[in-house]
Amino acid sequence: MKKILPIVSLALPAILSAQLGGLLNAPKLNTSNVDNFVKEVDAFEVRVDTATNLLYTATDIFFVSVDSFKTLPPMEKMWNDVKTDIKNAATDEMKTAAQQGYLKYAQNITSRKDKLDEIWQDNTVRNELLGYLIGRKEMLNIVKDSLLKAIEIDEKAVMDYEAIVSKGTTAVTDLTNQIAANPMSIASAKPVLDKGKTALSSIAEIKKDVEEHIKLAKYIVEKIKEALGG
Repeated sequence: MKKILPIVSLALPAILSAQLGGLLNAPKLNTSNVDNFVKEVDAFEVRVDTATNLLYTATDIFFVSVDSFKTLPPMEKMWNDVKTDIKNAATDEMKTAAQQGYLKYAQNITSRKDKLDEIWQDNTVRNELLGYLIGRKEMLNIVKDSLLKAIEIDEKAVMDYEAIVSKGTTAVTDLTNQIAANPMSIASAKPVLDKGKTALSSIAEIKKDVEEHIKLAKYIVEKIKEALGG
């Protein structure tokens, strides 16, 4: 055994050196398509965030107006506060709390919408409410314009979605194949690949939100049109 140990000790550096050499000589894979896709998803999210801010700011104003005539379910937080929490979330714990706050806000809005639907079924109360809202015509027109702009942005995002996802799927598949063909390059390429996969999941979730936002915006626009006579 004593004679074998020196041989092993001499062999290990050679093996490690060979492995290190393999890593150093690993080909640099083309990750640009995945990088570009991730940037495109980021830009997509910025567009949607703009529409979301328009939507919920206008939605709060509309429901506050309705609530001043007929009591609606309460809001735990208004959009401006929810948005501030999201913007200021610096830690994972704060981000989780901000996300929960956003979901709670959306639930509160749904409750208000359901109550308004109930009010709309009572012709007398509905007509009284419509008469009340006519007195806020200028404000409601501003709300409607904001909602229409949000719809425009969101519908364009939905139109662009399939093309963006198609490019992303192709880019992720291509990089996956590159890594399979060049396994020594995985250390540098896998973080990029993971970002691409995350972006694919993220944009799918964003699209679901966008579709719900469009429905809400159109719902309120129709109510405003009914109040203002088109």
